[in-house]
Amino acid sequence: MRDDRTWNVEMVHEWFNRSDAKAILNIQLPVHDTRDAWMWMGEPSGLFSIKSACRSVKGITHTTPADEKWKCLWTSKIHPRLKLIWWQLERDAFPTRGKIAQFMELNDVYCPICGEDVETIFHLLWKCNLAKAIWFNSPMGLRAELVDVNCWEHWKKWFKEDFNRPPNLTFQEILITALCVAETVWSERNSIVHSQSRCPPQKVLLNVNNKIRDHLKVACNEVTEFCEWRPPPDSWLCCNCDISVDKDDVILATVVRDDKGNIVIIKTERSLSTDPLIGEGLAVCMAAELMHKMRVKNVIFQSDNMEVATDLSMESRKDINFKLTDIRKRFHQVCSQFTGWGIGHVNRRCNYMAHNVAAWARETRKIGLTTPTDMDPPVLSDYIEWRKHAG
Repeated sequence: MRDDRTWNVEMVHEWFNRSDAKAILNIQLPVHDTRDAWMWMGEPSGLFSIKSACRSVKGITHTTPADEKWKCLWTSKIHPRLKLIWWQLERDAFPTRGKIAQFMELNDVYCPICGEDVETIFHLLWKCNLAKAIWFNSPMGLRAELVDVNCWEHWKKWFKEDFNRPPNLTFQEILITALCVAETVWSERNSIVHSQSRCPPQKVLLNVNNKIRDHLKVACNEVTEFCEWRPPPDSWLCCNCDISVDKDDVILATVVRDDKGNIVIIKTERSLSTDPLIGEGLAVCMAAELMHKMRVKNVIFQSDNMEVATDLSMESRKDINFKLTDIRKRFHQVCSQFTGWGIGHVNRRCNYMAHNVAAWARETRKIGLTTPTDMDPPVLSDYIEWRKHAG
């Protein structure tokens, strides 16, 4: 390490093999003396957690199917109300008679709707006569008795296969239908058990079909996120930041614009880090240091990396990714010199200009301060990715 708190790159490459040298150069050296501290490598934040310890002991280094299942559930575009039903199905959390009978003695464990089998949530969803009628009269027109599945997991596995579903029907559509059926039959079951009242079958069918159609519209209406770069407030500047990563280094880029949308300055810089997350953080730091050098008073920084935008924000956080800890300190130290500042996340689809500038700098090997006239016009687009041979 040199006296200016940077790595002696030549010495690192001389003393260590290629992979070790890359790992060392990805370590961000603190600007000021920092006390040594323990880091738990099982979590991005460096903080110990029992969950990560269990995963480490079990030798789990990848996402398990269960993790994928919950990720699929909570990131799906279906209505939150149906997500709760879905979660209850996955956890077998419905207090059916069959479930309660496992813990206490019941006089009657049969389905209160049809009385033909032990009441389980899967029976109510698929085997009960009311459920069969709903499925047959739904837009799917499915005959449940012809599909031999006996549990929720088996049901999902069956209908995830394209050839097991009706033509032109996605798994999401049949899943939404199943969740609507489960909610409707469970509600009818509760009316019978607790109020001794039954809704006329035709009314049940009408209500559930309306519900299915409404939820299908919600899920299929994939509203495109509004994406438009907008100028900062009057007398403020906006720095859009991004990177271009290669196996040996990363190119940092920032495009600075004023409150009219005019480009004030463009800067690129080469970093020996090869970690994309670190690179994204360094790009924002580079922009902050440039603004301080230009004596700017009010500035907004934008990054299309959500983790960087969150961890470098003003908000005090304990779960900051340890890779960004020293970058955050460096960034905040510079920002303390501004009258006003902020950092936010911007959709990648309207941050292409900064990304294009980084890619252009790599291709042309022009690093440093640049003016728009030095670049191909297509590079300076917020919404279209620039490629060297595509114009």
